[in-house]
Amino acid sequence: HDTTRDEMLPAAQAWIASVESGIAVGRFDVRELLEARTALFTARRRQIQSAADYHLTLVALEQLLGGPATL
Repeated sequence: HDTTRDEMLPAAQAWIASVESGIAVGRFDVRELLEARTALFTARRRQIQSAADYHLTLVALEQLLGGPATL
């Protein structure tokens, strides 16, 4: 989750900005923009999945412990 938030999302957002600038001057086409947006979507999906996995694990631990887990 942290790696996605701190590394993958900013890199994908920077890629989109770069491609959009390149499109404005005719350096890139829409295909590159779609690839960059797909990378951003994938990074966001991974972040959400990581958070969901964390919470599911926390719930399972709390069920095993019979109370709140302090992590």
